Amino acid sequence: MKQCFTLASAVFFSLTLSAQSPLLSSQMLAVGNTVNTRVVQHFDILDTTIQGANATWDFTALSVDLGQPAISMTIVDPATTPHASDFPTANYAWRENETNYYRYFHLTSEKMERIGSYTTGLSLYSDPQIEYVFPFDLGTTSTDTWETANDYGTYDLHCVGRGTLMLPGVTFSDVFMVRCHITGSFYAFDAYFWYSAVNRAILVQYIVGDG
Repeated sequence: MKQCFTLASAVFFSLTLSAQSPLLSSQMLAVGNTVNTRVVQHFDILDTTIQGANATWDFTALSVDLGQPAISMTIVDPATTPHASDFPTANYAWRENETNYYRYFHLTSEKMERIGSYTTGLSLYSDPQIEYVFPFDLGTTSTDTWETANDYGTYDLHCVGRGTLMLPGVTFSDVFMVRCHITGSFYAFDAYFWYSAVNRAILVQYIVGDG
């Protein structure tokens, strides 16, 4: 059983208030924003059965595992990264600051596709993975196949909740809960995400499966 839990601990500097409207691609977290995350303890309170409209997720009992390092992710312009030439169609990217690992995406008004990454080496998707479709709201679903040189599988996404997320010391009033089932050639796992309905900043991530 594989389990991973992260808790957002950053304040984002380009938030735009939303009145429960669908998330558009133009509202994705902008270049220059950083999300700081920490592994948490007491993950048994992450209740994934709380779903639907006007949900309230009270996760105020979460606490940071100080024995685990912080992870910082920054949204970057892929053209400014060291591997830009390997991803000529990318127009959106994440940098994991501690390692300088990069994930590359192609973002349009209709969808966001993962097209590759550069960690310890280059990984390109011969069949890109559609991670989001727009406009995005409660009830949005997307199922897509993906393939790289070393692996292949499916990415099955369902937006199953929208409401208020309570974390230690902070409350977010407009949050999506997303359930993903990810399969690969030799593994399968479920991932749950709670993220801002304003700009898709990940607030809590919960991964469990047999990968």
